[in-house]
Amino acid sequence: MKYTHLYIYQNFDSQIHLTHEAKRCFSEIEFLSCSTGIKDNIISILTETCKSIKKLELFIKLVNNNYGIVKFIEAQTKLFDVGLIRTFYYDGTFYEILENS
Repeated sequence: MKYTHLYIYQNFDSQIHLTHEAKRCFSEIEFLSCSTGIKDNIISILTETCKSIKKLELFIKLVNNNYGIVKFIEAQTKLFDVGLIRTFYYDGTFYEILENS
C-alpha cells in the first residue's frame, strides 16, 4: 500500500522504524501537513524517503521550530505549493528562512 497524503499532528512523538516496506509506503507522498516543531527523527526520515511532495502545509509554532524542515523543503523535486499557517506569535526570522529555502 502506498500513501499520497500524510498528516502529522503537532505532538507526534512516536518512533518510526524505517523498514523497506515503510520506505515504499511513504515514497510517493504528495501532500504533507505538519507542525514546524516536528521531531528531528521524524523530519530526518521524511527527508530521506519523501522526495515528491507537491503541497506542503506547515503550522508555525511559537517556539522550538525545527530548522531541519528547510533541508526537507530543499530535498523536494516537485514542490509547488507551500502554506505557512501561523498558530501563535509571528516569528519573522523563521518565516524568512523558510521563504528562502
